[in-house]
Amino acid sequence: MKAPGGRGLESSSLKVIKSKEGSLATRERFEDIKAWQAARDLVLAVYRVSGRGKFEKDFGLRDQIRRASVSAMSNIAEGFERCSDREFHRFLYIAKVRKEKCAVICSWRWIWST
Repeated sequence: MKAPGGRGLESSSLKVIKSKEGSLATRERFEDIKAWQAARDLVLAVYRVSGRGKFEKDFGLRDQIRRASVSAMSNIAEGFERCSDREFHRFLYIAKVRKEKCAVICSWRWIWST
């Protein structure tokens, strides 16, 4: 069976993606993707750190970094459910941008450390 975009699938819930090495890796759930697992860890860390001290009281900054971290994780999951490699890569790029936004916000820590 072929999905739109030409990716071969054995069932509607089975995704086939290329690994760095060029061999095919099969994933049935987005939760199996290491990037999604790392994004989930980022979300947990962001919520833990942003929920205390001066950071907790800066509602705008706190909410911005929380939304960015959740967006990174969500974009990986959404891209996984798309039926083409091009769409999946586009959502991975968006997730990377959100992760970088979190890094930039964390570099502003001098704002709440003073």
